[in-house]
Amino acid sequence: MIKFQNISKQIGKAKILSDINLEIDPQEFLCLVGPSGAGKSTLLHLLLGAIKPTEGSIIVDEYIVNKMKESSLSDFRKKVGMVFQDYKLLPHKTVYENVAFVLEVCGIPDEYIRHRVPEVLKLVNMQNHADKFPKELSGGEAQKTALARALAHMPKLLIADEPTADLDPEAAAELIDLLLKINNSGTTVILATHNKAIVDKLKQRVVVLKEGKIVSDKKSAGYDD
Repeated sequence: MIKFQNISKQIGKAKILSDINLEIDPQEFLCLVGPSGAGKSTLLHLLLGAIKPTEGSIIVDEYIVNKMKESSLSDFRKKVGMVFQDYKLLPHKTVYENVAFVLEVCGIPDEYIRHRVPEVLKLVNMQNHADKFPKELSGGEAQKTALARALAHMPKLLIADEPTADLDPEAAAELIDLLLKINNSGTTVILATHNKAIVDKLKQRVVVLKEGKIVSDKKSAGYDD
């Protein structure tokens, strides 16, 4: 269970988020939508503990995220997968090595890594590209590699922040299908997007942010601008 309780975020005199109250159930698929500057990315950064709210609490299962020390946040983030718009792949590592790296830095045994990396690459249909470098990938392939990396730890929560923004419609549709597949396997998915067509097709829960406030929260709904 994820709870945002009375969350506000102010930077200087600018109020980025105001009185956010939101609950997300385990294994739910939630679309977080709204125009640029609405506060979507800020809300996600708060959820990850990258920034702290001015007011309120963020609770994820037994964690009170905004009260955690950095050492505890590091453990918490290992339970969360994150996919960004700009992939953030390591350019001098292959697809296989990019996925393996996130396990290596956590001291995961080599034997497990050799088993897990091919498994997760197969899940996102990238098993035939394991030896390629990021510069050799299409946008869709790079984003699927980023998704595989996010799933390497088998997270309970996957956050995708505008993951289709730089993709063509076919690649975007494939990525969204993968997110649904991952959600159906039991992972909670939060998708931040401004792509109305994707949201309308998904027919999942839609939370709309405008000017830092939740203006709509509907189950199995499209996105009305």
